[in-house]
Amino acid sequence: HKMSWDAYTNNLKIYGEETIGIHGIYSAQGAPCAGDFDTAHWQEVLDVVNHWGNASYFAEKGVMMGGQKYMFLRCDDEKLLAKKKDQGGLTMAMSATMIVFAFYPEGTTPGKNASAVMRVAQELKEAGV
Repeated sequence: HKMSWDAYTNNLKIYGEETIGIHGIYSAQGAPCAGDFDTAHWQEVLDVVNHWGNASYFAEKGVMMGGQKYMFLRCDDEKLLAKKKDQGGLTMAMSATMIVFAFYPEGTTPGKNASAVMRVAQELKEAGV
């Protein structure tokens, strides 16, 4: 039996402790599944999914999420990291069919946020999602 979407977002908050701000899980087609849906427009999610792993694209365009432009820091096959001056940042990770994201507020540890997002993405992969 699979965990509910809310259980995944609750785990994200637990793993990331104080580093998890606005967060969510979307399908790779941009459909919201859990979290704070008003912060990430499905077109922004699709743009990230369609250019996943393309560092030059994000370096040029930045990362749009929640109507805000974030400065691209780095990405690989598993995660994408972005920052907004004096406002914290954003970690995104992909499973087979889902994208997990979490914003972190300024003054918190980006590494803990990234670890939490990666851990939930891994749980989704292990669940076959």
